[in-house]
Amino acid sequence: MKLVILFLGLFISIIFETTLISLPLVLLWLLLLVVLTREEWVFIVAIIAGLILDSLRLSTFGLHALFFAGFCLLVFLYEQKFELQSSSFVLVMSFLGSAIYLLIFGSTNFILQVLCSSFLAIIFFLPLSFLYKNHIRSSITPEFS
Repeated sequence: MKLVILFLGLFISIIFETTLISLPLVLLWLLLLVVLTREEWVFIVAIIAGLILDSLRLSTFGLHALFFAGFCLLVFLYEQKFELQSSSFVLVMSFLGSAIYLLIFGSTNFILQVLCSSFLAIIFFLPLSFLYKNHIRSSITPEFS
């Protein structure tokens, strides 16, 4: 059920980013996928989401996929140095990732978009982290029968 919520959020963010909002919502949801699941299949999801985004936006095919995969790799590289499932890590990585994304792909209100992206990342992260922490605690707790 938890993965369904994350994938639904990713799907909605692809729709919103291509039609309504110029914020890097897909990048934020991929960050949440990496932080909350810590699974390698997120790379495949990042590439697929980037290709879908490129095809819907009619931009250079594969450019978003390459950026998303590189961003996920960067987050995985910092997994051993920092605690991934903290709001401060999500805030810093969403700020840096959004800033680099908006510099590469262009934006009109750079500072405002980066700040809004970081704020949205924290807003999405807090309830999802609570959901995942309860899942992690319940899977670690031994059952006595």
